[in-house]
Amino acid sequence: MNVRILALYLGLAACALDASAQSSDAMRAPLLSKDPAQPITLRAERIWSVEAIRIQPREVTGTPKDLPKSSRDLNVASFMHRSGSGPVTLVIDYAAFLVNPSSSGEGAVSISIECPETPNGCSYPITKSVLPFQTAFMAKQEVEMPTGKRTIVVGRDSHAYTLPPDAKVDVRVSLMEPTNLEPLELKARLIYGEYDRRALPGQTTKIATLWIVIGGAIVLLLAAFYWLRRS
Repeated sequence: MNVRILALYLGLAACALDASAQSSDAMRAPLLSKDPAQPITLRAERIWSVEAIRIQPREVTGTPKDLPKSSRDLNVASFMHRSGSGPVTLVIDYAAFLVNPSSSGEGAVSISIECPETPNGCSYPITKSVLPFQTAFMAKQEVEMPTGKRTIVVGRDSHAYTLPPDAKVDVRVSLMEPTNLEPLELKARLIYGEYDRRALPGQTTKIATLWIVIGGAIVLLLAAFYWLRRS
């Protein structure tokens, strides 16, 4: 019996290591500057795997029933934001298994930025306290697992924050309970400068999708105009 349990644990560990390796490969896309003449400055980088970003039960977090469950708080960095540095950008890479590949999925990362030693604290719009991720805008890759083929989705998104000069800043994130996604890995980076949003292979940005929709609408209008002229 003990041998069987040990074999089971070893099998589960192998699956976890394989999944971790696959997600790391998918999230290894570099963070490049939008303008090579103006390189970005990396302020902090943190990576969390499955255990750290596991969604916590309500009785552990004290989350009210009318709010979504989340992971524990994950500390990104505590740092001094120097005067003249410009806005700081929080870039999040989010990798997950798509539970049902025939359906879409979505998740979100909650963001907390505090300036504990600044009289008025940090001020930023509430819309910048959450980063949403939708599988329609994420890169997809099929990987071979011990249990069969699975689909991994990876997304990259960011918010930029203008902070008080010479302020001590604490940055934390947490993963909100997703839909049709099984979180695999989370990477957070704080940078100064503008990064190239096209650098994540396979990801469709919302702006690119918008242009596709606009382009399709223009084609339809031209076709309708041509048909009316021939009528």
